[in-house]
Amino acid sequence: RTLRMAENLSAILGIEYLLACQGLDFLAPLNTSAPLARAHALLRAEVPTLENDRHAAPDIAAAQRLVRDGSLIKAAGSDSVIDLERDFQ
Repeated sequence: RTLRMAENLSAILGIEYLLACQGLDFLAPLNTSAPLARAHALLRAEVPTLENDRHAAPDIAAAQRLVRDGSLIKAAGSDSVIDLERDFQ
């Protein structure tokens, strides 16, 4: 059951990641922080900006893979990730 929950969470985070990047695309030419710019570039290297309707499943799968394999954290920098022990003591 826990494994299924982790799989569902990675799908949700992948979708949120896609939507966040799409939002950044809408705000261009405004700039974001360096960690977010790296995370955005990572996704856009695999998933183009959504400009027309298309099936979302391949985009979601790519974003989910980047979440699951740790690429997103590596791109953004581990200092950008909340550390429960460090940040909530």
